[in-house]
Amino acid sequence: MNSLSQDEINKIIENIIDNSLKIVSCGVDPRDGDVSLITSNGEIRIFSSKEYYIPPGDYIPMSSGEEVFLPNVEGRWPGTFDGFKVKSKWLIEHSETALKAADLYVGDNYLCEIKASSS
Repeated sequence: MNSLSQDEINKIIENIIDNSLKIVSCGVDPRDGDVSLITSNGEIRIFSSKEYYIPPGDYIPMSSGEEVFLPNVEGRWPGTFDGFKVKSKWLIEHSETALKAADLYVGDNYLCEIKASSS
């Protein structure tokens, strides 16, 4: 996970009206390339980079929480530029809540699937 410092997170939370539009932490699942996004209101969302043809690599939240940087490391992007900045709002709008489809296990025993949606 790439996260902002706690001081940066505190400033974002204190100074904005709609916390859900800020991203404070990002991490890429090495198994499938899906990106976990944590918003400043504590919501965990999943963004499918494959669905939007985004090459695998890091997602780094910027200090304002309004953008996420996708660096050009190991030829991720053609050319010699540093990388791209993506608006957090766009990533959030094109992601799903992590609770949308979850499995419930107790003591390593599968109990059920949970289907949820955010309002």
